Amino acid sequence: MRRIVNILIIIALAMASCDDKHTGYGGDEDVVVYAHVAGVWQLTHMENLPLDEDIYAYMVMERRAMEQSGEPNQVGWRAYQLYTNLESAYPRVSTGLYMLKTDDYDRVFIEGLWDNEFGYYWHSDYYYLSIDGDTMRWTDVNNPANNRIYIRVESVPDEIMDQIFVR
Repeated sequence: MRRIVNILIIIALAMASCDDKHTGYGGDEDVVVYAHVAGVWQLTHMENLPLDEDIYAYMVMERRAMEQSGEPNQVGWRAYQLYTNLESAYPRVSTGLYMLKTDDYDRVFIEGLWDNEFGYYWHSDYYYLSIDGDTMRWTDVNNPANNRIYIRVESVPDEIMDQIFVR
């Protein structure tokens, strides 16, 4: 009887130690879920080059899905805010929606909409390559050289928030 209990404990421990992996674009990766993506991310590299010191982009990505929306096709999307001075002389905040999807090969990609009067989709869908600890990499579906590397940070810096909002 004791031997059977020990075997059951070993089996239970072995099963508990298994993690949920799949072979995705770029190799064996953790399955991507919204909990991994949610948070504050600082853009550090574009097209394999680091951003200049005076250029910044912070993306705040929400975890919870939209339950109601003016647009029925937006249920299930998540909200984001982008704080940036990219392509602008002045800091600005842009908002929108994003969704994670998988293709026929189980590659995860992120798709987004700008929250403006036009509701345009982002310039490209980005394959979601990995979150390795506190690093997230996006690569353009149509142009792999067009990639983005983000690092997880605690928050958008106060000095940036002060430039955009009057508190």
